[in-house]
Amino acid sequence: GSIPSGQRSKKSTPCPGDDRFAHLIMRLGNIGIPHPVINLVENLLNSSLGEFSGDDVYRSLDDVRVDLQLMIDDPSRYLDSSIIEVNQTLSISDEMYGREEEIARLRDAYNRFCDGVCNGALILGEGGVGKSTFAMNAKKFTIAANGYFVSGKFDRNATRPFMVIGDVFNSMCDLFAADIQSIEQERKMAEALTKSLGRDAFLIANIVPNLSNLMPLYTSCESSSFDAASRTRYLLLTLLDTLSKLSKSI
Repeated sequence: GSIPSGQRSKKSTPCPGDDRFAHLIMRLGNIGIPHPVINLVENLLNSSLGEFSGDDVYRSLDDVRVDLQLMIDDPSRYLDSSIIEVNQTLSISDEMYGREEEIARLRDAYNRFCDGVCNGALILGEGGVGKSTFAMNAKKFTIAANGYFVSGKFDRNATRPFMVIGDVFNSMCDLFAADIQSIEQERKMAEALTKSLGRDAFLIANIVPNLSNLMPLYTSCESSSFDAASRTRYLLLTLLDTLSKLSKSI
């Protein structure tokens, strides 16, 4: 609230003593002292400068008593509302409002997928309308179902081929590696991947380097009749299929 004109502890004009006491005043602010009290102390300090003090400093003890009485009579106005929490944090919610029907449709698509029905959801909209936030609702469904959730963001200015796909598969390999609980489980994972990908697994090593956390990667000089793009696509699909059969849902 505003402070009556009779209260001098609301200082408005700097005076020569400001620099002299600045470090003391700053320390009072850092520990959460209300601003009216800080201004009162500052004006008292500056009043010691005599003719060099500013126009707003106290000229008598009666001036000080008036301000103190105002704070005592109405602490909620001058004290409580002035206290600043030093360690405040800003929390931004990812909750969406007004999209209950769309979220329900997304959840239904996910449930059908968990039941073995191959389907997906296409989310369309202009930039900044909340497509990514909406899509992240699938993360809640996945975690609730004890599944893996991976995501990637397309960057049209990216210079590395398959960057988004590689980031997604790398994250997926990390999740699988973190869930391995025993040497036997690790061995079975490596055997299954080696059997399905074969020695061609090294062809996607540059795209999915974290695959080496799940299986050994060998260099091969064997040629193939398939072009590189077709072989890469086939290997990535095979990798996804194999991992899906070895674990919980993705």
